[in-house]
Amino acid sequence: MRIFPHQGQRLTLVERGEEEEEEQQQLDATNYQLTQENVDEWKVRCTRTLFGSEAVAQPLVMCHGRPVCFACAATCHMNAISGWMSEASPLQCSCAADPARQCLLALGSAVKPVGGKLREAMLTSMRDYKRALVQRLQQRAQAGGFQAESAQIRGRLDATAAQMRQYEDPLLQARCLSFLPCVELERRARDREPEEGWARREALFIELLRWFKADFFSWVDKPSCSFCGAPTNSIGVTESSPDEARWLANRTEVYACTLCGTVVRFPRYNHADKLLETRRGRCGEWAQCFALCCRAMGYPTRMVIDWTDHVWVEVYSHNQERWVHADPCESAYDKPLLYEAGWGKKLSYVVAISKDEAIDVIHRYTRQWDQVLSRRTLVPEDVFAQVVDWLDRQLRQRAQLDTAATADWTGRRAAESQELANSQREREVSAEEAIGRTSGSQEWREARREMGCMTEPQQSPVPASYAEVFNYQAFGGTNVQQLSLVGSARIHQSEHVAWLTPDQNDQLGALWHSVRQPLNAEFFTSFRFQIRRGNGGQGADGFAFVVQAVDEHAIGVGGCELGYGGLPNSLAIEFDTYESADRCDDPNDNHISLHTRGPLPNSAHHRHSLGCARRIPRLADGRPHDVAVHYRRREGRLDVFVDDGAAAALSVQVGDLAARLGGSPTAWLGFTAATGGLSQAHGILSWSLHRPSLSDDAP
Repeated sequence: MRIFPHQGQRLTLVERGEEEEEEQQQLDATNYQLTQENVDEWKVRCTRTLFGSEAVAQPLVMCHGRPVCFACAATCHMNAISGWMSEASPLQCSCAADPARQCLLALGSAVKPVGGKLREAMLTSMRDYKRALVQRLQQRAQAGGFQAESAQIRGRLDATAAQMRQYEDPLLQARCLSFLPCVELERRARDREPEEGWARREALFIELLRWFKADFFSWVDKPSCSFCGAPTNSIGVTESSPDEARWLANRTEVYACTLCGTVVRFPRYNHADKLLETRRGRCGEWAQCFALCCRAMGYPTRMVIDWTDHVWVEVYSHNQERWVHADPCESAYDKPLLYEAGWGKKLSYVVAISKDEAIDVIHRYTRQWDQVLSRRTLVPEDVFAQVVDWLDRQLRQRAQLDTAATADWTGRRAAESQELANSQREREVSAEEAIGRTSGSQEWREARREMGCMTEPQQSPVPASYAEVFNYQAFGGTNVQQLSLVGSARIHQSEHVAWLTPDQNDQLGALWHSVRQPLNAEFFTSFRFQIRRGNGGQGADGFAFVVQAVDEHAIGVGGCELGYGGLPNSLAIEFDTYESADRCDDPNDNHISLHTRGPLPNSAHHRHSLGCARRIPRLADGRPHDVAVHYRRREGRLDVFVDDGAAAALSVQVGDLAARLGGSPTAWLGFTAATGGLSQAHGILSWSLHRPSLSDDAP
């Protein structure tokens, strides 16, 4: 018995002799024209009757733990299908081979395989069907996962949108304004931008951003003990209490005091009204409270959520006619590449959400789109775009924008879409963007790998021909007899550190080597410093290396003047950690600048700066940093090296130092530091001075 095909009708099983079979094979090879119906006969006949025991690639179904063909699954095993087989290798139907069952399609007869063109066409049909079936099964499996992932994404975006709706409450905005020093902020903005208009509004926002970090909100890694103020250690996370949950705390961290054992709760509040009272937290609390402040002052504001665990805001600058990045934790304005280039973040999804829109803004924050795209694996790109677009439409419908507002939004969106589309053109990373994270303790930042590319400091080598004048590898004992300590400066004997100021407000200290050094010769001095702050914040104000011809007990003005301001006949290299834009016109909160006014009282105002370096490591990151200062008398140049010593971070033509400092042939070398409304501990860990021999330093 074999399968005998007839033109235009179904295949039938008939008895054939040898002569007839040869005749049929000739017919298959010459006159037979295939039809879709007989090619697809495998869909209604067991493949064992078509191909015998030969293994062929075919759609197979699992029934009773056995693979069976497409037709047998529908006929012999209708109620026993347990799943599709997706193997790519050839298989054969096991229905007729099961001794416990009878294959209804095999008819109990011996079958010879089909041949000729029909066989080739039938195999092709089965392979194509199987390929399409496997693809559909994979898509169906993915679709189920995409639905789950899409729901998670939508839930996260919805939660942020709900937070943004909080900030539109007029009563909450009025309460927020009662906390803001609006008059003082306006005064600072006028000093920065005298002319009224959008530029003034932008200046006001920058002042708000600085004030929020410097004077209002504080960072919390581990809360201090509420009873004795000692540090605490984490002991777990617990369910929020009803009162905590009332302010949308979805979890509460629990800590134990290391000294008295008191248990301290740290609820992670998500209601801006409560955060106006607590004024502390991590990036989530910072962004939420700051977003409320922005809306209370009338700035169009968006919350930006980053899937790698950070959050910040964007505000619309009418002055620049675009949305601008603003991070209150870092006091960073318009530095979108900070996270990728500075912190070293591996970004994936970044979405901005306001009261009336949602938009994927990842292109604003990366220069490495191909790498970012490889990490965007939660859902296909079109699915993610659909989720964001859905929320975007929902928010706009809820906002019920009038005609004018709709036109305004349409113009902004068109401009932003063009900006984002063009953002992958090469963009230069600014000095302020090429720094590691500053918010949070060093331990916490290192655990999150957000310290950036800063390496361990290495001392710049002393020129081979220079001889040692003094070398304080550590401070303490009897080796400090030639040091003059002024104001708050102290030697910590157990730490072997010379602390210029403690981590307290309104401190002023100085340290001088009591032996005057000649100014008519070159010198190479190197020192290691460390700036600490107990609560992990940025703090203020900084310190300076100073050459002065006043007195071995000299000290100047504190605060932003860093202890050297007011000293005549002095030259200072300041290591400034606070942006005093109103009083000193500082360029940022992390710079090195050289200041002198010759015989006149020195000043930290940048109109008196001879040179400033901003592309430097973060000075107040809690880590030790090495500095080398090389005065090259022949060239009249002073070079400052930081950490790696490979190239000067700052190089300034200062001329003849003796002439600059009022003609004095000698001067005292040392350090000054100060704190004001914010504080830092400024420490000198080591200090050395080297000079060339007389023969090497001949004028």
